[in-house]
Order: sequence, then C-alpha cells, then structure tokens
Amino acid sequence: MQLGDYVQGAFIMYLERVSANKIKVLIPFDEIEEHGLQNDESNYDLFKWEPIFHEMIAKVNEEFNLLIEDTVVIDIYSLHQQGIVFILTFSEDEIEQYQQDEFINFGMFYQQNNKQLFQFIDIEDLIQCSAHIYPFYKNGSVYYFKNHYYLFINPQQVSNYERIKMIITEYADYSSLTHEYLQEYGTNIFNDSAIQKIYDYFLT
Repeated sequence: MQLGDYVQGAFIMYLERVSANKIKVLIPFDEIEEHGLQNDESNYDLFKWEPIFHEMIAKVNEEFNLLIEDTVVIDIYSLHQQGIVFILTFSEDEIEQYQQDEFINFGMFYQQNNKQLFQFIDIEDLIQCSAHIYPFYKNGSVYYFKNHYYLFINPQQVSNYERIKMIITEYADYSSLTHEYLQEYGTNIFNDSAIQKIYDYFLT
C-alpha cells in the first residue's frame, strides 16, 4: 500500500491504519491555511469541515480498498506541531480483508523542519539563491510539487553546510515534506548537480 496525496486541488492527507476499523489522518497546518481555514476552526464550525471529512472517507476507501458507506465517527485526536490528526472509526462489518503490510506510517513522509530540504515560493528565488551559493556548492537536487520548488542537499556531501544553509534560508523555508515523498510524488527537475545546472542555464 503506497501513501499518496489527494490531488486536484484538495488536501494532502497522510494516512495510517492503526487498527482493523480505525484510520489515523494527518492534515498539515500549511494545507489547512492554504484552503482558507484556521487551525482552531475545528472546534466551532463543523460546516466548513464537512467537505474535508468527505475527502477523508474517499481517500481511505481509495488507499485501503474499502467501501465505507455506513456511519463513520471522526474524532480530533490531537493538534500537534505538524498538523491536525483525526481518527476515523467505522463499522467492522465494512472491513474488507487486509494484510499486515497494508499498514503505513505517515511519519516517513512528513516531518517537522526537514533541514535537508528547502521550499522556494517561485523559480526566481531559487535562481537568486543558486547565484549566491554557487561559489561554495554546485550539487543538490531540485523538485517541483504543488506550485513550489524544492532543493535537496545532503549535508554529508558538503564540508561547509552551515554556511550554505544560512544563505539558502534567506530565500527559502525548511520543508515539512521529506525527500522520499518528493521522489515519489514530485517532479524531478535536476537529479544531481542542480546548482551547477541552474547557474549554467540562467546565470551565464
């Protein structure tokens, strides 16, 4: 079972099956804010969240090969540093047979302050950043995902990583996604030597 984002303008959701009839769903805070909701609206305006709940059920059906049609209990499990966690509980009568390897863990795909992966708002910020770090670093990988550009740097391959990181963070933010997630679902623009290629294409 592979983890995927819910496409076509809807929320990115991370799913984890925690028992036979319970699914854990994480929606990152940046996704919530991007769709015009506030982090605390879950406490008092359920009408705004109703379409999201329908998306949750549709995504669970898709990812776990279920057909949930009966009553589903949706609880807000926690408001932690990554986002809002919901627990979906459904009737065991609706459970189709599944194997242990169908359990997935969204921790592999979402983490707080990933200091190897940087998110740029647009291509111009990435180009300007590349111009400044080019004298010190010429490698890295670049991805495109959901209207943003991402630069991945392996600190073990850089002798002066702290200096490079300080320059990059003037143009980008740390990403909450992981490199593995972008490899699976993002568009790889430059697999290696990204800074060198950006410099050659845009700055010479």
